[in-house]
Amino acid sequence: MRVEVHDAGTGVPRVGEPSEDDTDGRGLLIVESLADGWGVTPHDSCGKTVWTEFKTIGGEMQSGVIPC
Repeated sequence: MRVEVHDAGTGVPRVGEPSEDDTDGRGLLIVESLADGWGVTPHDSCGKTVWTEFKTIGGEMQSGVIPC
């Protein structure tokens, strides 16, 4: 299964190294620990897509688009 998030920002997300007292910065740390892969696809005209993939129980990647 692939999950994508699109935004207009130009910054590149990175896995943080939060301390015990930090109240943010754990999102991609959690994604990286649970997902089979993740990455960023930049778009020349507008922002980027951040994606993550998870293998299904059968072990195959499946794709599909679910509109918002």
